[in-house]
Amino acid sequence: MKPKKNSYPAVNIGSSFMLVILIILSMVIFAVLSLSGALRDARYIEKKADRTGNYYQANNLAEEKLKEIDQILSKTAETEDFYTAGYQEKAISELTKLGNITVSAADESDVLILIHYSIPMGETDSLEVTLAANDRQAKSDGYYYITEWKQVSTQEWNGNSTLPVIKGD
Repeated sequence: MKPKKNSYPAVNIGSSFMLVILIILSMVIFAVLSLSGALRDARYIEKKADRTGNYYQANNLAEEKLKEIDQILSKTAETEDFYTAGYQEKAISELTKLGNITVSAADESDVLILIHYSIPMGETDSLEVTLAANDRQAKSDGYYYITEWKQVSTQEWNGNSTLPVIKGD
């Protein structure tokens, strides 16, 4: 009589090895996906940090310019009466000496002074500030009030970009 051979079914040959290969392959795929997501998030956070830093830097410069304007309006108020053409003329002449600032009278009949300046924020944006000074209708205690303080894009928008969704014959 022949001794019995231990025979294994053909289906089980290498199945545990194949299972280990599939598990390792799936772990590698998930690791690559996680890495690519983390790198994308890092680039986004870096861009966001740059934009935020640019905004606060521009905001600080705008505040410094606002301080200079406040000092000029304060000195003008010491020598001229509010709501007069003399105050308006002197304030406009002193404010135009600052540079990078647009100062104008609202209209001929009113003594309102409009002050506008822009602070660049990186390459694509700027911080726009508009003030109104010497306004009779204002209910504020200061020399001016802020009418606009906003971030605007300095790039020209091009709306003619199309995507080839359906290719026509």
